Amino acid sequence: MPFATWRLTRAFKWLIFATVLVLFWSYFNLPSVPEEQNVNSVRRFAPQKLPHYECPLSRAPQQRRATYKIAGENFTSDARTLVLTDSISSRHIRVLSQFLNAARVKFNVETFKRRLLFTFLGKGRYDLVVIENYYKYINLVPNYRKVLDDYCRDYNVPVIAFLPNTNSNFTRLNVKGFPLRFRQHQRARNLSFSASSPVPRIAKTGVTLNLPLPDRNEWILFEKDQFHEVVLNADDSYGIERAAIVRDIGKFDGIERIVFGHNITHWMVRIAFLDTVCYAIGNRHKLSSCDFIRYVQIDIDDVFVGQSGVRMLRSDVEDLLETQAALKKFVKNFVFTLGFSGFYFRNGDADEDKGDELLIERAKEFKWFPHMWRHNHVHEHNLTFLEAIMSQNKLFALSMKLPLLEGYAVSPQHTGVYPVYSSLYKAWKIVWNISVTSTEQYPHFFHCSQRRGFTYENISVLPRQTCGLYTHTYFFHSYPDGLAKFKQNIFGGDLFTTILHNQFSIFMTHQQNFANDRLGSYTFQNALSFIKCWTNMNMEWIEPTKTSQRYFAMYPAEKKLIWTNPCVDSKHVKILPPEFNCTKLRFPNVIIVGPQKTGTTALSTFLSLHPNVSTNVKIEGSFEEMQFLSGGNHYKNGPVWYSQQFEPNITPDTTVVFEKTANYFDNSFAPQAAFALMPNATIVVILMDPTMRTYSWYQHLLAHNNSVASSMTLPQLLNSTQKDGAATYKVRQRCITAGRYAYHLLRWLDYYPSEQLLLLDAEQLRLDPAKVLNELVSRLALPPNVDYSDVLRFDSSKRFFCIFEKGKSRRCLGKGKGRTYPALDDKSQRMLNQLYADDNRELYRLLLQLRVSIPVWLQKVALQDS
Repeated sequence: MPFATWRLTRAFKWLIFATVLVLFWSYFNLPSVPEEQNVNSVRRFAPQKLPHYECPLSRAPQQRRATYKIAGENFTSDARTLVLTDSISSRHIRVLSQFLNAARVKFNVETFKRRLLFTFLGKGRYDLVVIENYYKYINLVPNYRKVLDDYCRDYNVPVIAFLPNTNSNFTRLNVKGFPLRFRQHQRARNLSFSASSPVPRIAKTGVTLNLPLPDRNEWILFEKDQFHEVVLNADDSYGIERAAIVRDIGKFDGIERIVFGHNITHWMVRIAFLDTVCYAIGNRHKLSSCDFIRYVQIDIDDVFVGQSGVRMLRSDVEDLLETQAALKKFVKNFVFTLGFSGFYFRNGDADEDKGDELLIERAKEFKWFPHMWRHNHVHEHNLTFLEAIMSQNKLFALSMKLPLLEGYAVSPQHTGVYPVYSSLYKAWKIVWNISVTSTEQYPHFFHCSQRRGFTYENISVLPRQTCGLYTHTYFFHSYPDGLAKFKQNIFGGDLFTTILHNQFSIFMTHQQNFANDRLGSYTFQNALSFIKCWTNMNMEWIEPTKTSQRYFAMYPAEKKLIWTNPCVDSKHVKILPPEFNCTKLRFPNVIIVGPQKTGTTALSTFLSLHPNVSTNVKIEGSFEEMQFLSGGNHYKNGPVWYSQQFEPNITPDTTVVFEKTANYFDNSFAPQAAFALMPNATIVVILMDPTMRTYSWYQHLLAHNNSVASSMTLPQLLNSTQKDGAATYKVRQRCITAGRYAYHLLRWLDYYPSEQLLLLDAEQLRLDPAKVLNELVSRLALPPNVDYSDVLRFDSSKRFFCIFEKGKSRRCLGKGKGRTYPALDDKSQRMLNQLYADDNRELYRLLLQLRVSIPVWLQKVALQDS
């Protein structure tokens, strides 16, 4: 037993020694409980801190002046940027498209294989050419290359080109046919923008990036020569001075080219690309991204909301005030804007309640805006309930004396804003008199480059941006995809790019982001510091009502809400208002757009005979047509109303639903509205000799006793000008405008691919409608269930084809259809032929380019010209 006692005593001594060691280590290594923490509170650890960004400014930056290229003026009013690529689905093209979308640059993406119309009526259609792969351009078919080069030279159109690395084993290469030598597969060092180049504008000179990350041998570095000006300086890995971006000033062949040695995935190249676009077309298109000013607002949503353990403490509120003071150095007049749900005030643990109390004590140092009383999902409640919960939140704000932003509110999770729930807008007006809100859901959440504003019920809706912080991003160590992803977003990533592209940025954050590890404070202090270091942008905070005024003054076309189909967007489906039923929502997959007086009524009537085809019900006050996509009063009714007009006629056998409105063709709003709601629809156009179409329209006006047409001969009407009065000139334009077929087709082609445009010959439809209908049925992939040759027969009394169905009486078109007119006189015909001569030539060129059949009447016109 003495031996056992000795063993136990020894073990006991070692246990005491180990316990002392553990307590000693714990004292110096485990975070202490904050002094403010209550015994009834959740145990918390001190926030982690990361070092802040330090700008590597090597010399005083030069103040940039507003430098723009002196561009040619001989362009069409809607001239665009042409992006040429080998594959429209490549990753780089997607990134380029997102960039141009964000900068609101109108552009068309085309492949090198496709032959294009570079001019229209003697004016240039493109004022900038972007080439994704410079090698593809260099090796173009000589004739096509000559056409492109001649166009750029004649119209003074600059070219932006990206030169990729090749699979060649050679490091030092030159561009075939050009005095441009470069080295591929290089590691770049010491990147800086050239102060002597006119291109850098947003980019700040005088600051050098020593090591661009990721550090890979993926750069093309150009050798310096007399023909090229350096835009972005770079050293190679041996310290030899090169260039990552050069500007061919046109000494060699008269064409100005800016050649990039890296794609725009790197943030310095993104700045350079924006500056290059601004230099080339910024002045002509008044691009807001080219302006130095940026309006920045940081909303902190869900104040007082959140589960216990992750809400703000007193120390977090104090840090928020310190962060606000720090951000004032970067953003003029900056103040955090706090969105509150009053029901949850003092709803955390003891320490979090003290944080809530301090927020109220220091409320005057922030600006406040309302969410919902209990953070309610708006689309789940009716108008009465919404008014009640808004009133409760308003009473809370009044009792706490919160300094509210004038007329601004945000709906929790953006429900009810878009897709639109009208009860929300009505309740906002009644209770809060709201005039401005913001959302990330219009027209879609993805991709952020396409977010836009709109107005609804006299409330302006501004685009809202994310910043990489969400409701559950509390700590650095648990950030989704890791800390490196978090930092990349700040230092040149999505957050940086959002501010770079958008003159107006309203950011969504949450109160949890400024508690815990305070990711929100770190994010914006460092992001804005980074922006100040590398760009010449000046940032400012203004009231949301002023933001709204300036936003829609800059983008007036965005005021009109463009409806989309919410049932194809998974995020929209989750927040749909009650009236949306996606199982019943069905839109046309065929749209007959006109133009008027070309046989659209006959086509739609005959097409409706097919058992697998249906159309809309008759709309009171719209004659035989819907007029929805024209943007008038019916359009305000929204997509549910539009779908309901087709619902009664749809059967289980229906595979084609169509709408016919003949003035969509020349309506400037219709192509955009149609594509936003029905991007996969087939667009049917009927082409008739514009001379005869205009004469038919004039006779139509006479038949309807139009006072202007009745008082003038057709030549007199055609010769009228604005001096003859607005009413007369309006009738003249209405007669002739729809006949400019090429112009209107190009607008439809800005949205729909040519494969979805179906062009019919009006003369063929008039003489042999059965053949046209059978071909149309085949093109629409319908079964041949109707023998149109048997059903459609010419009626001598009507002087047109009528419907003869077995067991039914003859059906002909209305009395206004097939009307007999006097023959067109020679003088009027000569005037109209001359009027449309140039347009017909452009139409002929366009149809050849689209590789579609040429109508017989247009073949005759082309033959006469030749």
